[in-house]
Formats: sequence, structure tokens, C-alpha cells
Amino acid sequence: MRRAIECVIDGGTITFDPSLTDGIGNDTILLTSGFIKISKNINIIQTATSIPKIKAVGNTGPIFTIDGSKTLTLNYLDLFSGTNMNNRALQNNGNLVLENITIHEKTGIVGTGTTFTNMGNVSILGNVSIVVDP
Repeated sequence: MRRAIECVIDGGTITFDPSLTDGIGNDTILLTSGFIKISKNINIIQTATSIPKIKAVGNTGPIFTIDGSKTLTLNYLDLFSGTNMNNRALQNNGNLVLENITIHEKTGIVGTGTTFTNMGNVSILGNVSIVVDP
């Protein structure tokens, strides 16, 4: 994921190979070494038939941090928050477009800190939800 974001051109689009979402557990990208910084305009676009998961492991988080004046567009992804206190899923200082996104929180974490911090602009399209997993 990090490498794809480093390589994509400003304004470019990243899509996942449909084989990534095989339905038997090989559809999750584990984020184990800190947040992914978005310092250019990027689209991460999927389809309703292939929804990959991006999971912050342990105290890692947020998943994405968006720089001021940059835009991150996310479409058809499942984001799994880490367990740190603040910005567990997203920290937006620029422009964020969420379309058909599910953010998963863990029981016992909800109500402490923040799942999402917004200091910029957010557009919500389609079905966007935060759910609590056991």
C-alpha cells in the first residue's frame, strides 16, 4: 500500500487486483508501522464486488493522514481502526472524500479518543458508516 501511494502520480488512482478479495482471509492489508501520509491528490477506488480491508494493528493509527490542500478519495474500502487514543482511522488536514466506506471500531475503544479527526473538508457519498466489532 505504501509503495503504491509513493509511486502513483499526483491525481492518480489506485485500484486493487480483484484476486486480493478472495473471501478466505487474504483480503486484508495490515498496517503495522505507522500511518500512511497522503501528500498528493490520490484516489483509491474499488467496486462493490471487491472490497479490500485496511487494518491498523495495535496502537498503530491513523491509517491515513491527509496533508493540507491535498485530496484523498476512498471508495469501497473497509477501514479497521487501531487502538491508539486519537485519530484511530483517519486524520484529515486537507480534503477527504468518503464513498461507500465502513470504519470498524473495537468494543471497549469506542467512546475514548477519536476515530476520525477532521481539520479540513469532508464529503460523504453513498453509504458511510462506523460500526463496532466485538
